[in-house]
Amino acid sequence: MVDNGENILVEFDYDNVSLIDPNKVIDNDGKVKDRLVKQENLVMYANLECSVVPRTKLAIGAALNDNVRTISVGKINFLNPGFKTFLDNNWSDEITGKGTIKGVGVNQPKLNAVKNPQKSDDYYITQSTYSNGTPGAVDNGLLGIKTIDMSIDSSFYPQVTITLEDVKGRALFEGGNSSPYAAFYQLPYPIFYLTLKGYYGKAVRMPLMLQTFNSVFDGTTGNFKVTLKLFGYKYGIMSYVNWGHMLAVPHMYNSFVSTNQVSQGNQQTGGENVKPIVVSRGYQKMKELYSEYKSKGLIDDDFPEYSLFQLKSKLDNFIKDILEKFTKENLGPLTELDNYATILTELQNRVFFNGKSWSATYLDEKEPLVLLDGTKVYGFKKEFNTSQKK
Repeated sequence: MVDNGENILVEFDYDNVSLIDPNKVIDNDGKVKDRLVKQENLVMYANLECSVVPRTKLAIGAALNDNVRTISVGKINFLNPGFKTFLDNNWSDEITGKGTIKGVGVNQPKLNAVKNPQKSDDYYITQSTYSNGTPGAVDNGLLGIKTIDMSIDSSFYPQVTITLEDVKGRALFEGGNSSPYAAFYQLPYPIFYLTLKGYYGKAVRMPLMLQTFNSVFDGTTGNFKVTLKLFGYKYGIMSYVNWGHMLAVPHMYNSFVSTNQVSQGNQQTGGENVKPIVVSRGYQKMKELYSEYKSKGLIDDDFPEYSLFQLKSKLDNFIKDILEKFTKENLGPLTELDNYATILTELQNRVFFNGKSWSATYLDEKEPLVLLDGTKVYGFKKEFNTSQKK
């Protein structure tokens, strides 16, 4: 309900807290007064609209060498059908068929035969729409909204079901491709926009994606009932912020600035010492945002001001930078200690543990001598009992 001319009372932030009082406004004299609601704003409405973008410029007759641009060939606006300034009787003239005998009816189809100049009996039929004798279709509001059901679950993904009614099928089915509602028959579906306004409050406009389109003929009224099932286009808080855009912000609006390079011991500069540098307006805005956070105490004063590319480079080289901070040491003694332990283990295995060890080959392990302290002493086997063999 806030108009462009209203100045809502805002008490500036302290400790990162801002107080906004929507019931108070500040007038032109700087005085605070109560904010009243304008009676003309106490209305409610719903509107569904979309812009159809052609998949080829040949469909609208544009030149092939023309600049590439987005062209709207049809619009849907149920609140203001046809974007008319005043109400008229074209809707009743279309239903009653006024002027169709003379060829000046509203949304009157016209068949045209296109012949092959090389063969007289070879031709095909095209259909176009005329209104009041001139080419083009007119939106008379014969397709209206009956109900709008919206549900949002815990995933915050809005699901919208809209029921429409087409009077006598005139809006959807008689116009064909010339109908302003041909968007329902174009794949992929364009983006639809639903505007909702309650009795008290501002209007909310949300983008929606059309999932299904169903039409049923009602034999009691002769109308067609249309059911649309739509889903929210984007629902996340940061979903409209593209990751590529955040990467590109510090590099936007570059400009070259000439600076004087002062050599050491010489304070005078000449033209040969002028060096151009690149200054980015986007990077300056980023630094201003960092400065604001630091002034409010949200981040430390020595917090590094990195862009996303700089942060990625720092993270990629983090381990390398940490290792370079340590002084280099001689690890040769540690290596020799490991080698010595390995050699001792191999010697122990050769003497005692494997099946072909020295003890298993030469010592008699079946009849050991047990000393008073319990120590077992093994002698040589009988085949090695002589001094020469020992």
